Amino acid sequence: MPGELKATGQRGEDLAVRFLTDSGAEILERNVRPGTGCGIRGELDILCLDERTLCVVEVKTLRRRGGGMSPGMNVTAAKQRQIVMLTQLWLARNPHLEDVGIRFDVIEVTLGTSGTPVVTWHKGAFLAE
Repeated sequence: MPGELKATGQRGEDLAVRFLTDSGAEILERNVRPGTGCGIRGELDILCLDERTLCVVEVKTLRRRGGGMSPGMNVTAAKQRQIVMLTQLWLARNPHLEDVGIRFDVIEVTLGTSGTPVVTWHKGAFLAE
C-alpha cells in the first residue's frame, strides 16, 4: 500500500479505536494476522468486547465522501468470507472467549476536508456464512 494510503488507513483505525473506547468497548487486539504460519493471508483490524459480545471490526476510511460511495461498500463478499475465516482461526487460539457472542461490524471513517472526521459504527454489518 502506498505510504499516503497506509497513513490514511492508520489514521482511520486510530479514530475507530478512540470511537470504540469512548463508546465503552474494550479493545482486545489490533491488526492481528491469525493466518500467519498456516498460509492464510489477511488481517483483522480490531477485535473488541462490546459488553459480552466479541466484535470483529473492519475499518474503512476515505479522505472525502464523493459519488455516493460509502467506505463500507468496500467490504465485499470475498472480504467478509476472509474475515470470518480469520476470526475462526483467532477464536481457536483464544478458547477463553468461546462463551461470548460474535458480531461482525464495519466502522466507516470519512476524513473529509472540514477537519472533523465522521465515524459511523455499523453493528452487525454482515453475518458469518
